[in-house]
Amino acid sequence: MAEAADTPQELHPLLLRQLRKAGLGLPLPEAMAKLAVLIDGAYREHDNERRRNNRATTLMAEEMTALTDRIRRQAGLDPLTGTANRTLFRERLREAFAAAAAAGSGQRVAVMFVDLDGFKLINDTIGHSFGDQMLYEVGRRLEGVVRDGDTVSRLGGDEFTLLLTAVTQRGEAAFVAARAIEALERPFVLDGNEVLISAAIGIALYPDDATDADGLLVAADTAMSRAKEMGRGHYTFFTADMNVRLHQRLLIKNRLLKARSRGDLSLVYQPKICLRTNRIQGVEALLRWQDARLGKVAPCDFIPVMEEIGLIAEVGIWVLAEACRQVRAWRDAGLTSGRMAVNVSARQLRQPGLVDSVVNIIRHTGISAGDLEFEITESMIIRDTETATLLLEEFRTMGIHIALDDFGTGFSSLSYLRQFPFDTIKIDKSFVDDIMSNPDDVAIIRSIITMGHALKRRIVAEGVETTAQYDLLKSLEVDDLQGYLLGRPMTAEDLGSLLKQERSDSDQPRPSP
Repeated sequence: MAEAADTPQELHPLLLRQLRKAGLGLPLPEAMAKLAVLIDGAYREHDNERRRNNRATTLMAEEMTALTDRIRRQAGLDPLTGTANRTLFRERLREAFAAAAAAGSGQRVAVMFVDLDGFKLINDTIGHSFGDQMLYEVGRRLEGVVRDGDTVSRLGGDEFTLLLTAVTQRGEAAFVAARAIEALERPFVLDGNEVLISAAIGIALYPDDATDADGLLVAADTAMSRAKEMGRGHYTFFTADMNVRLHQRLLIKNRLLKARSRGDLSLVYQPKICLRTNRIQGVEALLRWQDARLGKVAPCDFIPVMEEIGLIAEVGIWVLAEACRQVRAWRDAGLTSGRMAVNVSARQLRQPGLVDSVVNIIRHTGISAGDLEFEITESMIIRDTETATLLLEEFRTMGIHIALDDFGTGFSSLSYLRQFPFDTIKIDKSFVDDIMSNPDDVAIIRSIITMGHALKRRIVAEGVETTAQYDLLKSLEVDDLQGYLLGRPMTAEDLGSLLKQERSDSDQPRPSP
């Protein structure tokens, strides 16, 4: 072993340096040579270990870099559809703005908001797995209609947006929107199920309609809402008129926040007339808003905003309490109003503690649960069938009557009438409006009445405005009528006077309209 250590080049450089510092030269004595070989081996093993660690560190760094890049790429994609997500969409929108500004006048950027009409119903009735597959297919179809360089994005839920860069004419955006609607109206066939949806698209242009991302998205969303109002399968561009409506909506939102504390909200009451007795058999409480700045605001304008900003649950409880107090006040005056109908929103049904709130209001006002009727729309049931079923059953067990409002406008189904504990079916005003000129509406109303009576449900027709409508609905054997012909929404005092008149004329039959 001593001979192996005779050549200095064969020993580790650090060991040689240490030997020289110790005053030892080569060749080493035999005993020391054996020790030097062992120490030399340890040094070399240490070097090998360090090289292995360095190599592992390098590999880890390379893998981390690749993973980071992968995460960054994935962060820009929606995991369900593979389209751009909100973050990537906004990034590309900013890039498109910069490119359009650099290109000069005539270059525009188009943003489209796509609304999928019918998707929520399919998702809730067929199942979320099917809904996810549909969203994936929607993404593919939209990618098939845009141009190279454009972006399809899913912002969340069933909200899709399209970003069109380098647009020089409005017609380019209109062409893409029309193709998108056509693509989405083709049947979706998944897992043996064939379903149909439709789309409404709102289009906004940079810099015409807005010069920032948020403004352009709001404009496209506003245009989409207008397209939905026009009916299925429509697209529309944002206009100055919509801008006025948008500002009006923002003003409504701001004024609504303090409307209740200012005492600007009130209730009016509309009577329901029993056709058998021709007398008031119940009233419906309706919310009204009189604002110092805006004047009288129509419910169709402020109630959706109330839903949007989350006030509807709080206001809904206030409405219920006010309506119950009014029932008590009429009763204390010796007047009988019949059941008080109150509209219950989808957000209220999801509100924790709703049942306790209702129980407390009934107890506090001193009325009975049988004095109340809750009006529920079909769309609210579909949103959360299980929760709605449990709540409605609980209310009905308490003695509260349940009415299905606006029947015929949504996903009308006999299964819902059997599944849910409805006492009353209210035929929507849209069917009554054309009953004198549209035989189909007459046939629909006759079918609803026959079906409802077979299920022992009471049938109410809304929106009765003419004596001809009254006579025809009476001949079809509707149970109750509600509408301007029989009584407009009125103050509690005016309805009280009407109830007093009925009481004094109790021996005289009320004349028909």
